[in-house]
Amino acid sequence: VLGNNHVDIGAGYRDIGKCYYYLDKIDEAINYYKDALKIFETINQRGKGLDPMDLLKNMVEIAFLCMFIMKKGAKMG
Repeated sequence: VLGNNHVDIGAGYRDIGKCYYYLDKIDEAINYYKDALKIFETINQRGKGLDPMDLLKNMVEIAFLCMFIMKKGAKMG
């Protein structure tokens, strides 16, 4: 059984978030992406501590989250 902070759970949350984004369900996408980022704040996608490349990858993931939020704002405007 995988724990709540397991790397595979984080990857699953991220992928589900992207699916919701492409389905234009932005609120759900944002929620799943935030859950993924909470896990990846402390471990990388290999289940180890963070190195500089992992921090860069996290910044890219945060950019995706910002894109989700901007799309939500555009739909509301």
